[in-house]
Amino acid sequence: MLSKEKTENATRAYIHSYNVAMEMTRNPNLAVQIATNVIMVMLMTEPKEPAFNPFQAIIEQMVQAQNEGREEENDRTENEAD
Repeated sequence: MLSKEKTENATRAYIHSYNVAMEMTRNPNLAVQIATNVIMVMLMTEPKEPAFNPFQAIIEQMVQAQNEGREEENDRTENEAD
């Protein structure tokens, strides 16, 4: 979802792109297409925040618990193992 700041930046970019395209082409339909494509590319190339994956979190906790269990087994003295 777009934040308020991203929405405002995209709006400014659209208006600027439209104005530049209108200056160059003098064609309002083409200017709209150019400005729309500029915004689409801008939003698509923006780094995305990683989505939270609950299954990955569960698996990471299981691996961590398993590793902690192995460390406890390795901490025993030799007399306890015999």
